Amino acid sequence: MKTLKLAYKRIILDYHYSEFLPETLSAVDPAEYVKQMAEAGIEAYLVYAKDHWGNVYHKTKISHKHPNAPEDLFGMQLELCRANGIIPYAYTTVCWDEHSARAHPEWRACGPDWLLMEKAPPQGSGWHYLCANSPYGDFFLQQLEELVAGYDFPALFLDIYHYDAGTCVCYCEHCRRKWRQMYGDDMPERMGVPEKVRYARFRDGFYREFYGQVNSLLSAHGKSDCLVTHNHGGTDPTLPSFIGKETEPFGLDYVIPQMVIKETRNRAAGRETEIYFGRFNQFWDFTVKSKQLLQWETVNVFAHDCAATIIDQPLLDGRLDKHAYAAIGAAYAEAGKLVKWTQGSLPYSEIGVYFDHLSYEVSASEGHDDFVGACKVLTECHLPFDLVTDFDHASKLDEFDAIVLPHTPLVGSKTREAIRQYVENGGVVICDYMAGIWNEAGGPSKGRHFLVDVFNHIPRKDNFIKPLLPVDATHLRTGLMLALTAKADDEVLGLCVPGALNRNQQAWVSHNTPPATEADGPAVVIRKLGKGRVLYFNTNIFSEYLNTNLKSLRDFIRLCIEKVYKARLWAKAPSIVDAIYQKKDGDVIVTLNCCTLDRGSNASSMLYGTVPPLHMNINETYPIAGIRLYSRQEIRQAEMLIEKGSPCRIGREDDLWYVELPAIEGYDAVKIKV
Repeated sequence: MKTLKLAYKRIILDYHYSEFLPETLSAVDPAEYVKQMAEAGIEAYLVYAKDHWGNVYHKTKISHKHPNAPEDLFGMQLELCRANGIIPYAYTTVCWDEHSARAHPEWRACGPDWLLMEKAPPQGSGWHYLCANSPYGDFFLQQLEELVAGYDFPALFLDIYHYDAGTCVCYCEHCRRKWRQMYGDDMPERMGVPEKVRYARFRDGFYREFYGQVNSLLSAHGKSDCLVTHNHGGTDPTLPSFIGKETEPFGLDYVIPQMVIKETRNRAAGRETEIYFGRFNQFWDFTVKSKQLLQWETVNVFAHDCAATIIDQPLLDGRLDKHAYAAIGAAYAEAGKLVKWTQGSLPYSEIGVYFDHLSYEVSASEGHDDFVGACKVLTECHLPFDLVTDFDHASKLDEFDAIVLPHTPLVGSKTREAIRQYVENGGVVICDYMAGIWNEAGGPSKGRHFLVDVFNHIPRKDNFIKPLLPVDATHLRTGLMLALTAKADDEVLGLCVPGALNRNQQAWVSHNTPPATEADGPAVVIRKLGKGRVLYFNTNIFSEYLNTNLKSLRDFIRLCIEKVYKARLWAKAPSIVDAIYQKKDGDVIVTLNCCTLDRGSNASSMLYGTVPPLHMNINETYPIAGIRLYSRQEIRQAEMLIEKGSPCRIGREDDLWYVELPAIEGYDAVKIKV
């Protein structure tokens, strides 16, 4: 049998069923579960030991059991999996345990007003938060010891251990007491940025304490190095043995999934990584995604050398949906052809995009649109990039030809110094708007950007860039801009054109504000800093592209980047193609995954109606021809990896080498040697 580390095709069955309906789980058949999983090619199964209602599914002397479930459903499934060549591992949930929350309201998390917290999903009701710093934490560890002492499994997945300085701060008496022990003062009831930074440090402290207790308990029962977590907070990534995270397009976002994969892989820092996504079309709606969409998601995961865990939930009576397993099996069969090529590979990247976990947490996600917009530009330009984060302490900077620093409100002093040193030593930084207006303590910093002298906003809500590079636009619309003064040796790539009028209810010009007739200083410059260069946009250029999807804006950003950075390897393909670059045994493996979305409509009432959210899927694929990979070094060999008989042609174009690929439908991968 494979080890869990080599099991890439995984599944989890979400139970999370209450006792309010008598037919719930009345037809559970674990033998049928394992049969359908084996037929779908599933290699590992994350088995529920406990669900969000507080029901446990194994033998217990201390916990509540679902009345309709078999006495030892957990143990039965472990044995059946092993007998059928599937690796079982264990799932449990921490801070959602509805049975305990109702039996012991004094264990529940609460806000500064002492009102108890609860989870409110779209249906308007949900599980209540328990605080692991209360006596519930001791009870959970007793539950966990009963589980790990009674059963053998290679990994334990801890779910819903979630405290966050921006969205989930508990003010129960136990948390208040811990705060006073750490800081010597009372928890602030209103938290600005400095207080949120203090809370993040506080939270990381009791995370270390809790995970330490869990790991000690596991080790005592011979289960060391098996802790899995996808907790949504925490700026200390070192504690779990391996890392997982959940991501979904849900018909709305086909950029974020790849960013989540890269961020999770970065957080794992060489440890095992698994990515979770559902078989549902919308939020746990008991429908089945198209096979094409499931394949696209799975290929994205495997191309990054991560394991995929598809989330399913049985029907009300406990039976499985056969159509779901047909779709899962088809996706795993087709995407699984990639695994032997990417297994053990490492990222090939020339650009590092900076992401700061602490800044994201304490700033109410300010700057996140810029981060995603920057990744969207690089993805659609098919440039090889990865993330560099505050977890790296900027030690990875020298691995990259260029660093993209999107708008990031909080940047610590060590990271600032490392980035500045990187530029002064000859590196390139591409940045926009503001960076480091707060220091690592959450206090204010001098200026609005630690690499560029900008201080004040231009007093207009609407602004424009007049590009000085050849794009199909006279003006590119943006939002707020910072006043930027050109230096003598700056290269100006775009001019600032303010909106003609600050519109309000009494004064406006037309349907929308037009640009003024005169430019007012630079908007985009290349500035020398030591031996290196800084490309700076004085506005949220990346979030502007994310929000408008305007091709001429993307073209302008790309041309600006090409002024300071020359890619060594890149793909020329339609923007709907994802190019994922890995390296292995001296070769570069490029996976090309086609995101062919269907036609969207917002169903608004003609021109000026309200615009509800779109939902777009990948429902079909079609061949995409003319894709080329370009290199500034000689390409000596090229081989298609999935459609093995498909030819690819190596050629020269000016001083570049290229590989022209056959038409690709769905996805393919090419291995090249330069």
